[in-house]
Amino acid sequence: MVERILRLGVSFTVGIYVARYLGVEAFGSISFAQSLVGIVSILSVLGMNDIVVKALVDNPKSKNKIMGSAFVLRLAGASIAICLVAILAVFLDISLMEKWLVIIISVGLLFQSINVIDLYFQSMVKSRFVVQAQFVQLVISTLVKLLLVLNQADLIWFGAVLLVDSIVLAIALGKIYLVQGESFIHWRFKLDTAKSLLRDAWPLLLSGAAILIYMKIDQVMIRNMLDASAVGYYSAAVKISEAWYFVPVVICTSLFPAILKSKALAPIEYQQRLQRLYDAMVWMAVGITLPVSFFADSLIRVTFGDEFSAAAPVLQIHIWAAVFVSLGVASSKWMVAENYQKKILYRTSYGLLINIVLNYFLIRRYGINGAAVATLVSQIVVGLGYDMFDRDVRSQAVLKLKSIFFISVFQQLNRLLMTKRDRV
Repeated sequence: MVERILRLGVSFTVGIYVARYLGVEAFGSISFAQSLVGIVSILSVLGMNDIVVKALVDNPKSKNKIMGSAFVLRLAGASIAICLVAILAVFLDISLMEKWLVIIISVGLLFQSINVIDLYFQSMVKSRFVVQAQFVQLVISTLVKLLLVLNQADLIWFGAVLLVDSIVLAIALGKIYLVQGESFIHWRFKLDTAKSLLRDAWPLLLSGAAILIYMKIDQVMIRNMLDASAVGYYSAAVKISEAWYFVPVVICTSLFPAILKSKALAPIEYQQRLQRLYDAMVWMAVGITLPVSFFADSLIRVTFGDEFSAAAPVLQIHIWAAVFVSLGVASSKWMVAENYQKKILYRTSYGLLINIVLNYFLIRRYGINGAAVATLVSQIVVGLGYDMFDRDVRSQAVLKLKSIFFISVFQQLNRLLMTKRDRV
């Protein structure tokens, strides 16, 4: 968690510094390239991360078969992803520089295949070794980006440094793996193991694909329907809006085990704790969205500069999606606890479909502000709307609505007042 917070802070600060140097159009071009590669990167991961960790925990003696098979699968997936990116770069109506950026950044997917080492250390509860490798990569990446800005480097070099990031992390992970007395020589690809991993991972692959497309498709559509400058404005707003999305994940991960303990022992307490979790998500999100929405123009100008001022209206709209992102993260934990994993895929898919359709119509009519509205509406569908129409999870919609309209807060205050009156 500490590494993620540090990475977020450093990446956000350096990202703003780089964006101010590049300017709106160039920043839009590299943001578009990262988004396009991000969409196809699901082919290199194949949704296997949690499955591989579980397999390593359940069958530690089969470590070399699992690691070797997962590595080959990810390497094959990365190769397919790179080919797909190259084809898209050829046929998309983008500049030659953007084509090169897309291809260069996508090559990094090959080196990310070695990230199966990360999964091994997770299974051994030794994530501190991975953090060491990631810290080395963060330091080198930050220094290189700063040097590029100081030397007024061309845009293509900022794409190259993203490739270098993947290479450095792969080398650092490999080095730590060897230092711990492990060896790559014993890795083996086994077809039956590979089939087993893919068979277990396909629902997560589809869900991960939906989420990645969901998060990145707006910038790709903006670039193809408008221009690179529009992507630059939009990306600046999104960078601020999404900067804190890790917070509800950390909070839910920390609190949910305590909530689950009450499930079997006290069903009423279980519902009350869920209600309090949703209340916390809403209060925390509103506490961030209100000031950001009111001071969006100043925030954009102070961070990115006056050149990015057109991003302020986007930020005012996009930031409100945080409320429903927080509720969605919390209810996803509940769905997993209730064995409703497929419903997570269903609601994410509905959100993705609505997002694409709304982007198509709203970007044409309202530009980047329309894309922000599309994101907000689709997040409402994922975080709240789906629950209303699925009877198995409708109870959660009731709890969420109580949180959004502060009904649960008033109920708690009323109970406190009545308790105090009874004592008197």
